[in-house]
Amino acid sequence: MIQFSGVVTHVVKDKEVVLYVTYNDGSKETRSFSKTLFNDNVKVDDEFNGVITSGSGWMQIDLFNKAEQLEKYKQGGEIDIVERAKQYAIECHKKVNQMYDGKPYSYHLEMVVDFGETFIDMIPEKHRKNVLGGLWNHDTIEDTGITYNDLKKATNEVIANIAYALTNEKGKTRADRANSKYYRGIRNEMFADFGKLCDRMANVKHSIIAQHSYKGEGMFAKYKKEQPKFIWGIIKPEWYELQEHILHLIMGHKKYLRYRKSNHEYAPMILHLDNMLNKGEL
Repeated sequence: MIQFSGVVTHVVKDKEVVLYVTYNDGSKETRSFSKTLFNDNVKVDDEFNGVITSGSGWMQIDLFNKAEQLEKYKQGGEIDIVERAKQYAIECHKKVNQMYDGKPYSYHLEMVVDFGETFIDMIPEKHRKNVLGGLWNHDTIEDTGITYNDLKKATNEVIANIAYALTNEKGKTRADRANSKYYRGIRNEMFADFGKLCDRMANVKHSIIAQHSYKGEGMFAKYKKEQPKFIWGIIKPEWYELQEHILHLIMGHKKYLRYRKSNHEYAPMILHLDNMLNKGEL
């Protein structure tokens, strides 16, 4: 399955619609589709998200009009919670003109959710939609000026709790914004650690695609340098867990870190992130 987003920029002789397509790997192309694939009232500059479900061609395309979906949500119509969370997040970032390395911020959000879907089997089925909704909104509180209560009202409490836990602290430096209090909040909020790992994998993936300095002082180098501290922040036990404190003292920090990583519920995600940083490969 190949996910993409695009904008209708032209209707040719009332029969075709042209989309600019951005793929998950950052590549772009222009594609023309028969207008019969769209709603009868499709207009120039209508915005769409979609999924190409054909492996090698364009035989089956599922598209929906973002504006119509958002209006339906605002009017209280029935809409899937993941879709509601997605449209809310995209709209919030769009309102403040936030970009991600020169791309619409939805580019980053889609990449985070893509990692979430890759590892979604680790989440109990009854919680999966709320977790994906939280991934769509992981930066909404931090970057768009909305509050926890705004997000809770627009989606639900679980999604808002995940997003709130993933919101950086105030600070002048990167370290200040992701301090010990920040990571403690992630550890103590169900599924927030899953979300943070998806966010970091998405950031690392983009840094690899964009070739953000594999050896020099670029974001890839920063992520690699931060990795031990980052993972420790995610998996660190609360020291009131006396048995873990004793194990840490007996094993020493390095061996204990390996032990925690290998036994963590999201160990496959941690290993995948380690491999991305060590090999510079997706």
